Amino acid sequence: MDNTDELGNCVVHTDRAIEVYCYDHEKLGCCFCLTTVHKECKIVLSLDEIAENDLENPSKSFIRETKKIRDITTSAVLATEKNIAELTQKKNEILQNIDQKIKEIKTRLDILHIDTERSLRRAHEGQISELTSVLTFLNDFDATLAQSENITSTIMQNGSRKQMFIAMEKIKMRISDQMKNMGTRREQMKKSTLKWYFNEAMDSVHKLSKLGDFRYMDEKVDFVAPFEKHYNIIKEEVDPNKIVSISQVIKEIKPYKTLRVNTLKLL
Repeated sequence: MDNTDELGNCVVHTDRAIEVYCYDHEKLGCCFCLTTVHKECKIVLSLDEIAENDLENPSKSFIRETKKIRDITTSAVLATEKNIAELTQKKNEILQNIDQKIKEIKTRLDILHIDTERSLRRAHEGQISELTSVLTFLNDFDATLAQSENITSTIMQNGSRKQMFIAMEKIKMRISDQMKNMGTRREQMKKSTLKWYFNEAMDSVHKLSKLGDFRYMDEKVDFVAPFEKHYNIIKEEVDPNKIVSISQVIKEIKPYKTLRVNTLKLL
């Protein structure tokens, strides 16, 4: 690989090597750029001519300042990577905490579910037992009335008046006894309904639209300012106008305009 290859090719004419520098545009170019892109420019120098000047100090300054920029860049990369890692860790912690909290809530709800189910079953058994007791008494009373009705009807058809009177008195006494028993059961005679009321906290859970809030708190970090500081030093100390003294031969191109160039071999 020769020195020309090391310089790279022109960005405009990509098959041509870089050979010139335009002071007007502050751009590198090839020999064809001299007759096209930079044909109207006043000052264009060959790289050979620029290389005749002392580049040691500008090179040292360039290396020093780019090293500082890279150090800043490295610090910025490490800080950003650390920030990403911290954010990711915090995100995972939040999700784990949410998952743990939901598990705890589920466990608590399961316990409350079991307790409520046990309590409701126990209360239901007691309520049904009372109603069943009343139902048994009512069925017995209904059976007594039915039996009394049958006896009365039979005696009316086949018995004497005395028998009828005796039967009615006996039946009346039996009904009276059951009515007295019924009086002792007044408190048990009821029609029950069952309703369910959710705890206010449960209602709140049903109304939840989200589990909570998260917010990224941003603090501005200016990575650009330190870069600009050192890049401006590079621009100041690695200035082509300082590297090459503009006191060269000026080549006339047009009667109304001059273009300063070094002698180039145009291919």
